[in-house]
Amino acid sequence: MVGLDISDYQTITSLPSTITFLIRKAGEGLLGEGDHVGADNLSHDIALAKILGKQTAIYWFVHPGESALDQANMAIAAARKTGVHGIACDCEVSDGQSLAVIEQVIKDFLGYVRKAGFQVLLYDNVSWISQLKSESWGYPIWLADPSHVVPVLACVCHQYGVGSISGVKGTCDLDRWMGDQVTYDLFFNGPPAPKPPVKKVYMQTVVAVPTDTNGNGFKQTTIEYSKFVAATHQGTTSNQHYAGGEVHVNQVNGHLAVSVTGAVVDGTANVIVVTE
Repeated sequence: MVGLDISDYQTITSLPSTITFLIRKAGEGLLGEGDHVGADNLSHDIALAKILGKQTAIYWFVHPGESALDQANMAIAAARKTGVHGIACDCEVSDGQSLAVIEQVIKDFLGYVRKAGFQVLLYDNVSWISQLKSESWGYPIWLADPSHVVPVLACVCHQYGVGSISGVKGTCDLDRWMGDQVTYDLFFNGPPAPKPPVKKVYMQTVVAVPTDTNGNGFKQTTIEYSKFVAATHQGTTSNQHYAGGEVHVNQVNGHLAVSVTGAVVDGTANVIVVTE
């Protein structure tokens, strides 16, 4: 999959079919969005890319001399506003900070973003990745390495060059997704919706023993289950009367407790229990 990453230095009017994704600059440091950080047309570009059938995400230019939490919150707000699932951290300046501080700010930014439910990428060049040893941090890497067609470090996305694209005014950074389809879908679309639980049907025989002169019977039994859905009784047993009987189901110590009451003569009755 081939894509672009842009800011306000490029103007989009259309995108060719060969481009499958767009990662748009959303802001920088604590300056937030706006033309002063190349993000004034953020909403327009993301919306247009979606209309054109492209996958979309954003990146935030992180400053290590400023609060990681505040920058993350700004990026999260931009992602929610534009309806994207992926946020990349782009840190290319030191702000006079030590490598230890830079590492902590990047990690904190990515951690806050991930905790908020977004997918993340760590964007950087070969030199910074080597100095920070960020390959060992456990975050998927978006490698800025335009001088090589084949990336020199393992990455899920490779910024492999700069070029002109039809429908885009200005030269663009060109990217190629190096990960598999699963990582691609996860970053741009988030995790898949959980599948509905499979319902299990149990036929439970409940012994009803009369306990008073009205014939009310009670026998508690248990079934392993995760979440109770419904229970009904199924007819009567041979030579036994079950007219007007009721089925009662309750959770007891992590089990399904089933009982029958009402007009039950000594004997048994079948109960259908549906759980998930």
